[in-house]
Amino acid sequence: MLSNSNSAATQEVLKNYYQELEGFNLAPLWNVQEEALVDEPTSKASPHLWRWKDLEPRAIKAGELIGTADAERRVLMLLNPTIKDRIATTNSLFSGLQIVMPGEAARAHRHTPSALRFIINSDGGYT
Repeated sequence: MLSNSNSAATQEVLKNYYQELEGFNLAPLWNVQEEALVDEPTSKASPHLWRWKDLEPRAIKAGELIGTADAERRVLMLLNPTIKDRIATTNSLFSGLQIVMPGEAARAHRHTPSALRFIINSDGGYT
């Protein structure tokens, strides 16, 4: 922690400085520190459980109803019901269940380094 120091800036000088910061898409943390720095994370999302017995038949049905010409990524999004205003599973994660039917191949694409992919059921599939 920094040791205490006195500021010689007047309110007018600070107001002008804050306006200057806005022009560079900057903002002073010290003006919102109480709400920005918390002891523990907070989230609008509440825990939600998706059961495989509910997911699997709907994924298979998507494979039957939606062809690759209709949707390059045949993905069912796991949307948290407590954060309906976002396409998200949690505040910081998106989860999707993709079905690739036998004989299909999904075009290669890039992900962020934090993306996770794994195969649940396959005979020869790879990622």
